[in-house]
Amino acid sequence: MLIDVESAAVQTAAALGIAAPDNLGEVAMAVSAVELAAEPPQAVVDFVTPELMRSGSAEVVGSFCAAVRAVRNRRTELDAEYSIPTSVDPRLLRHHAAALASAGLFGFMSPAVRAARLSFASLLRAPRKQGKARMATTLVSVAEHLEAVAAVEADSASRAVFGATHRGLATDIDTALAAIAWAARVRSTFSRATGAGVAAVLLSGDPDRLRAIRDLAVRPEHNTLKSYLAQFSHDAKSFAELAERVNEQARSVEALASLCRDIGVPEGAPVCDLPSIVAALKETARRAAACVPPVLASAPRDSYPAPLDGPGPFDAALRLAFAVEGLPLPSPMRKALWLASPEMLRTVVVPAASATAEALRAAMERWTALKARLGLDESGMLGRLVQSATAGQVHARLTVAAAHPGELGGWILFLREREAAEALGLGDLLQLWDERILPYSLRRAFDRVFHRALARAAYRRHPELERFTGLGQQEARARFAVLDAEASELRRRNLAYELSNRPVPVGISTGKRSEFTDRSLILLEIGKKKRHIPIRQLLDRAGGAVQALKPCFMMSPLAIAQYLKADGLSFDLLVIDEASQMRPEDAIGAVARSGQIVVVGDPKQLPPTTFFGRGDGPEDDDIDADEEVDAESILDLAQAVFRPMRRLRWHYRSRHGSLVAFSNREFYDGDLMVFPSPAEAGNGQGVATVKVDGLYKARANLTEVEAVCAAAVEHMQTCPDRSLGIATMNQVQRELIALEMDRLTATSKQIEAYRERWADTLERFFVKNLENVQGDERDVIFVSTVFGPSSPGGKVLQRFGPINGSSGHRRLNVLFTRAKHHLRVFTSLEPDDIAAGPDSPRGARVLKAYLAYAKTGQLEAGMETNREADSDFEVFVRDRLRTAGYEAVPQIGVAGYFIDLAVRDPRSPSIFLLGIECDGASYHSSRSARDRDILRQQVLEGLGWTIYRIWSTDWFRDPEGQTVKLLSFIKESAKGNHAVGDGELRNHRTASSGA
Repeated sequence: MLIDVESAAVQTAAALGIAAPDNLGEVAMAVSAVELAAEPPQAVVDFVTPELMRSGSAEVVGSFCAAVRAVRNRRTELDAEYSIPTSVDPRLLRHHAAALASAGLFGFMSPAVRAARLSFASLLRAPRKQGKARMATTLVSVAEHLEAVAAVEADSASRAVFGATHRGLATDIDTALAAIAWAARVRSTFSRATGAGVAAVLLSGDPDRLRAIRDLAVRPEHNTLKSYLAQFSHDAKSFAELAERVNEQARSVEALASLCRDIGVPEGAPVCDLPSIVAALKETARRAAACVPPVLASAPRDSYPAPLDGPGPFDAALRLAFAVEGLPLPSPMRKALWLASPEMLRTVVVPAASATAEALRAAMERWTALKARLGLDESGMLGRLVQSATAGQVHARLTVAAAHPGELGGWILFLREREAAEALGLGDLLQLWDERILPYSLRRAFDRVFHRALARAAYRRHPELERFTGLGQQEARARFAVLDAEASELRRRNLAYELSNRPVPVGISTGKRSEFTDRSLILLEIGKKKRHIPIRQLLDRAGGAVQALKPCFMMSPLAIAQYLKADGLSFDLLVIDEASQMRPEDAIGAVARSGQIVVVGDPKQLPPTTFFGRGDGPEDDDIDADEEVDAESILDLAQAVFRPMRRLRWHYRSRHGSLVAFSNREFYDGDLMVFPSPAEAGNGQGVATVKVDGLYKARANLTEVEAVCAAAVEHMQTCPDRSLGIATMNQVQRELIALEMDRLTATSKQIEAYRERWADTLERFFVKNLENVQGDERDVIFVSTVFGPSSPGGKVLQRFGPINGSSGHRRLNVLFTRAKHHLRVFTSLEPDDIAAGPDSPRGARVLKAYLAYAKTGQLEAGMETNREADSDFEVFVRDRLRTAGYEAVPQIGVAGYFIDLAVRDPRSPSIFLLGIECDGASYHSSRSARDRDILRQQVLEGLGWTIYRIWSTDWFRDPEGQTVKLLSFIKESAKGNHAVGDGELRNHRTASSGA
């Protein structure tokens, strides 16, 4: 038993990574370590990090957890009355609070106070009146809460301690505190002198190692050690001393066993029966003594007759029986010998056995000679050594060989090739083949060894790979992002500094005031209360000073002509935005005043038109294609002159690929880079269509008006955090919808509150037609197509107004790309209602195709699906995820940018829990580190993605450990996703396999 105990102790010590114990005290320490490792829940084990287990981390963790708990409690209190978006700037709230606190009796007239009231109203869950002091106090309280949230999220000390388990406010603080308490118990259990090594192992912060130690608690060796320790005191006696003690006990037991044999105790008798057996023997002896005649009892022992001496027939028979029984013979043969007569044994069996032995000896000599001559592999030919084979097996194999003499040459060739292969170092591989390893397994093993050898060669050639870790790269990327932001801020400050130090020409400051110029004139005008000079005259006389103070002018072509003289101010650079809508004659004034020009526009969007300049001409939907004439734009001229033309390929607006997929295919040849969304279409994302059974009469569709307005009201009530715009195909429909929305607003405070909330922002609610919607964008866009049959079941007239014009398709491109999250098409048309053929106007063909796309969600062509993974490494990660029960879809994305792997939410398959980015070719081929590590990351996170970045070097070193980290992160992401409810986008996070 002691040997088993020592062996179990050695195995436990090896698993712990400590020296083998020399005494029971060290064994007890190892057992305690295993028990302590098995004590915490699995969640605590998964949570630990090296930094978290350090002795100085308890204070940081305690402070952080207290801060998180305080912020959570405060948020619960505030949530009862207020809805606090995380995007609000606390500095702005403090500014609003200051405006309210300082407002006097007529403060309601101040724009700052009105803005502060609107800000406060946007926070309320239910409208109610509040005094200025109460509103100011509340705004300050909310600002303090948001600042506390930001402080928790940005706490660098806690991030350094928690590592990948840091989730800001979502950090599992209960598990963290449990981990800290467990670490304290470990330190108190093992003293610094005797148990420092064991404590260091348990507190290494390696979850994989801790799990391996926990597994020891359920192994038989651990129970062996526990049961043995229960029998002895945990002193420092060595195993040698314990062995001597056990040997002494064994000798005592052996003496007892010898005595039991002497008195005739059966060997199988249990020890507990010994007292009764001894008592029975004593009683037997007593009775036997009572039966012996007195004369024999008193006679000396040497007077008893002695046994017969010398060999006799009985002794010979006994020796023969023992000899036969000891032979390794089959049972039938042994039985035959027992039954044979002595005569048969002498005359038949003995000669036959001698002849058989001689024949066997000769056969073995010939076999040995044959092996030596031919170099036979005895095990390879017979499947085993000849000594362990039966005669029948040897005969069968030799018979087969004799029947196929022609195979000998092939065998010899095989042996030569085998020797050559062994000379190349493939002996181990051939040995596996000999052991009947399946070819499929051999191939996989060879591929693994081959690629591992390649990886090691890469490590030798590039030693820096040995120093590369995912954690280090992630920290470098985070630091780079911080430095990039700081550099941008410094550039802004530097620019502001340089501009503020530019000399402002003083100009003429003496003489007649009508002759003052530059700064002197500006100061003079500032001091006036009335009778200011016209702006055109001011810019003519003080233009140099104005440019020094404000070097950037934002003006329309009309403003340039109105305020700037032809020989007046000039500019170094002119930037024309929305150039597709500007006529060359309108731009010429600005171009003539500039040294350089940058023309920005989309030739696929609205051109300059005379649409609103026709006066009392025909209505918009009565215009024929040849009546609508589009003028040439400054963008058209620039395209013909300036080369090369640069296309801005990254598409930022659409938060879902389906919003721009149609235009990308139809107008941009699939060249736009559109970032994928973490949620599939539906749940307020992507494109949807609402079929309305409306009638088109008098250039309007009243049924669509009702449907659109009802949907708008529902949106304002259920999604107040998303901006809304409504676009129509003509002016009449726009006016009807605008009137109906105004009527509904007057009857509902909730709608009024929604419109007031967005009124002072860049995304106020609008109702526009397709001619003036360019440049606008909203979270959600409703489109009313207006057109339809004039009577139930009637045909649709193919008169679609400006859409039938030469630039109708460009109008539709603008209309269908205004939404950031969701576009809903309200239509009384079916795609087949539009009779658009190859000779039809392109606008009609595009409208027909878009209605089909909005209805089915499928493009006719150009949409790639079911893309395979880009590398074997991605396949490996995908297979690991599938083994764990997750569906990992490779190459998720649209048009130009694809996420390597996306993991579906098991509870809501239409939503992706997170995207996985590998450091493969797409990562290393980026043109700049800023594109690779900042911009793409920001765009994906802005779209709601949670990104987990994988570093191949970490996975090469420890695939099992990295798999556990990835699965743990997925589980945490699933918890966060389900916490906000299915169908909602989650707050983004970024993690790394090395973190």
